[in-house]
Amino acid sequence: MFNAAARAGAPARGYAPSSSSTARVSAGASRHFSGGAAAGPDGVPNVPYFVHGEKKYSKTKDFFDVHDPATGKIIARTPLMLKSEMQEAVDSSREAQKAWREIGVSVRARHMHRFEQVIKENEVELARILTEEQGKTTADAMGEWTGRT
Repeated sequence: MFNAAARAGAPARGYAPSSSSTARVSAGASRHFSGGAAAGPDGVPNVPYFVHGEKKYSKTKDFFDVHDPATGKIIARTPLMLKSEMQEAVDSSREAQKAWREIGVSVRARHMHRFEQVIKENEVELARILTEEQGKTTADAMGEWTGRT
């Protein structure tokens, strides 16, 4: 489910809990992400990662293929990131957490409610991606995002 949310691009559309780039809430994306993704030589998109709100592509040569279970077609490739890239992401997350904990509870709650709203605004697209990635029916995928089945 997280990959579907990331691929929909909702957090990357500018949602950030503070003006600090280290506290930005961001996630990976693929061809569904506005702005697209770098594609391999076969045209299959490589899923990027985000550090300090900046979209990056792994330098790894090893990827995990994401298949559409209905067709078997490869729809994206997720990098098996290098240790240095993982450490960069961990370090960035630690810095973001320091900034986040300094924000008052009521402000954090507003940010979380805004994030919830962005998910609701994109639930149809998120359900479509979930259906493509996991082979769920559209109704089941919508239930993942709405809590209704």
